[in-house]
Amino acid sequence: MKPSLINTTTFERISGFGDSATLNDNTFAAVTFNSAAACRAQLMVQTQLPDGQQTTTFHDIPFVGEHSFQLGALIAWDGKPCLLMNTKTAYWFDGSAQSPRKIDIQGADEHLDDLRLIRHHDFSGKHSDCDLIAISLKAPSKSAGSLPRHFGILKMDTATQSLRWVYSGEIPASSNPSISNAVLNTIGWGCDTMKIDSLQIRNNSLYAFCPGVSDSRVERWGMDFYCVKKASCVQDAEKITLSDFETIYESENFDLISPKKSGAYGFFSSTGDTLLLTPVFGNDSWKGKPKAYNFASESLQDIALPRGVSKGQLLTCECHLALRC
Repeated sequence: MKPSLINTTTFERISGFGDSATLNDNTFAAVTFNSAAACRAQLMVQTQLPDGQQTTTFHDIPFVGEHSFQLGALIAWDGKPCLLMNTKTAYWFDGSAQSPRKIDIQGADEHLDDLRLIRHHDFSGKHSDCDLIAISLKAPSKSAGSLPRHFGILKMDTATQSLRWVYSGEIPASSNPSISNAVLNTIGWGCDTMKIDSLQIRNNSLYAFCPGVSDSRVERWGMDFYCVKKASCVQDAEKITLSDFETIYESENFDLISPKKSGAYGFFSSTGDTLLLTPVFGNDSWKGKPKAYNFASESLQDIALPRGVSKGQLLTCECHLALRC
């Protein structure tokens, strides 16, 4: 697998990135920031043309103001970008007007209680092949419970131009029978639900990438463990039914706590058939180089980064283009 970088001239007006989303096979969108600009936050839309050239357009996000750090998740709705500010408000860039359309999200009080959006950015891919999309959520607590250990499923109804939360849930750590309570305590989880980074809904199934605890701790305890969980997802009118989660891919030797740190961040490709893994540390057994796990062949493949960024991290990838390294 060999991704390419987006046109480097685009970066001249960008000081940082927020979330990103694949709109179709050739187009992706990303939230960008520029502290020197009058409008600090903008939506960048880039399309790969048949001749290999790229076209890029920017749209102001004027309603953000000084609170750009609070931006939530960017999703693709009917092939157009939709920015979720929180669990109750979204802005849909449907192209019908100069400014995005404000959408009041329904069902938050019924399904989410006090769960909140995390600030989606690195390693937080969200993809779907239907009118449902899964998004990781967190509890409001400032303790370890504020990590994204919950998820919500959002129904996107283009006919009525409405968004509605229809499900929320967690992934129990007990769904990994190979993980004993002793191991959970050793790696410092201290919680009976798994951390959720990347989600996708494909072929009537929900997939989740679950890493170790957190990379914010000095010890990086638990980062040598990661897995992919899968549950069947059945939609009946406004009701969503999920089966029990099963593990379809898991890191090796995660219970061998050794002085040499390891672990990987992971997110699903926009095509849904590949898990992209980028190491937490540059001196692990992969020598810091990212890899791709193909679900069909059940094999790991090397990812050849472009020249000049071979030692960088692959942070997110849309439409086979590396958005950031």
